[in-house]
Amino acid sequence: MRILFKIAVVAIAALMAISCKVEERSINVLTYKELEEYASALYRNHVLLPADMVDFAIELDAYISMTEEQQANDFRFYRKIEEVSEGVYRLQGDFVSCLVDTGGDSVWEDGAVWTFSEYSSRSFVGVNYGSRWHAWITEEVKVTFNVDTKGEAMLVAQHESPNGKVMMALKSREEGTNTWDLSVQGTDFGTNGLITEYGSGIGTRDIELRTAPREEDPNRYSRSKIYDGTFYVDIYNGDVKIDWVIVHLRFGSSNIYETSR
Repeated sequence: MRILFKIAVVAIAALMAISCKVEERSINVLTYKELEEYASALYRNHVLLPADMVDFAIELDAYISMTEEQQANDFRFYRKIEEVSEGVYRLQGDFVSCLVDTGGDSVWEDGAVWTFSEYSSRSFVGVNYGSRWHAWITEEVKVTFNVDTKGEAMLVAQHESPNGKVMMALKSREEGTNTWDLSVQGTDFGTNGLITEYGSGIGTRDIELRTAPREEDPNRYSRSKIYDGTFYVDIYNGDVKIDWVIVHLRFGSSNIYETSR
């Protein structure tokens, strides 16, 4: 199934436009800071945002399946979510706003497809600072869920777009904590003819994600998201790699950016 997936990233278009200027065989490459910002934009919109959406779908599905009494005790969604039509839900929350058509299917039904026509995410900054915009979609996004009957995962979610794919495998779900394996691969085309290949892992290692309720923010829908692994960005001018970035993701620590500059 061809799945549309396009994220609004003003930074990507702007940075690709200046990534390299080819003038009579000379190439002016990006600075370290510009490479870091470009890699951050790709990582935010092709890793963090899809992961947010899938993990959110798991939590929303659990809420929908609750009794009315149980829902009244769930501070994340109660009185913040509306079923606008059969199987279609709108949420205006503290950290997530969305409009999603579940098709009346649970994510645990093999082959279920959830269609997001709106989705925006705000990251938690701190108790005294509130939240800030994280990322959002500009076109319809479909997420397909499949029960993994052969592998070690409980559930597999997939995004596909003309230029990339994100696969997420739910490894465990215990006491509100979800553990995922992420596999990301895609291509970004610059307006100046440059091509960027990005993805998860170096070699066979993908990205591991753990999400859990945020202890310091108990009264709103906010989940901590901790990543471990690597995310790479390779920039090509034709067949020649002219720049690269490796983002080292570490549990409980800030990301480290290693670049060609």
